[in-house]
Amino acid sequence: AAHHVVQLTVFAMAIAVVLSLLTSNPENLLFGAGAAGLVIGFAARQTLGSVLAGFVLLFSRPFEVGDWAVVDEREGVVTDITLFNTELRTYDGEHAVIPHDEVANSQVVNRSRSGRLRCSLDVGVDYEADVGRAAETAETAIVGCSVDPLLSEPSPAVVGKQFGDSAVVLECRFWIYDPSAPRM
Repeated sequence: AAHHVVQLTVFAMAIAVVLSLLTSNPENLLFGAGAAGLVIGFAARQTLGSVLAGFVLLFSRPFEVGDWAVVDEREGVVTDITLFNTELRTYDGEHAVIPHDEVANSQVVNRSRSGRLRCSLDVGVDYEADVGRAAETAETAIVGCSVDPLLSEPSPAVVGKQFGDSAVVLECRFWIYDPSAPRM
């Protein structure tokens, strides 16, 4: 953020020096700058709004480069944050460029900030089966999972979720570390 502020300040000062060298009367320069600022402000309202939203995002830091983020309906890994927009690499291999004014007006979910993520998996158990035993078996399977080590705290749990049309639905809840879409 400081880099962008210094860059804009130096640019504005350079323009002011060049314009003062070109005109002999500084009053005309100030009047012209005011009128030009008004015209540019109306013409670039969207862009200026995006720049201001960019400063807000650079200071509030809802996500950083490399984070797994969901912005409105777009989900992916943040690859770049500029003064004007944020770029996400989606899991379809696409690059989504989202203007900061849209980011500021959207719901933002950072799934990788805390370093862990709760995942869940629904399992249907026939109404004729012993649901308690099925829940115990599912919890034992989660705890014994060796594909990708799960976090032991908070401990995995299996809870009843709903009575479906043909089965009792159990929700298997567990936590993973270093969250990413492939790990999930």
